[in-house]
Amino acid sequence: MSNKPEHLNHTAKTREELARELGMSYSTLWRRIRESGRHYPRRLLSPREVEEIKSALGFSPPPEYDNTETEA
Repeated sequence: MSNKPEHLNHTAKTREELARELGMSYSTLWRRIRESGRHYPRRLLSPREVEEIKSALGFSPPPEYDNTETEA
């Protein structure tokens, strides 16, 4: 198991893993992908494909953590 935050874990994912990560069912995820006009073969999704899908469905990556203090 990786200690990296999820958005930095650059490994291939199954469709089921991606659906779980996005908080939706497998069937809902693939219906929304079809509605967006995209098609992905039945195999593991590459990190690039995962990011394309997230972007197409309106999911943006979490903001990078900034540990600098803001001035008041």
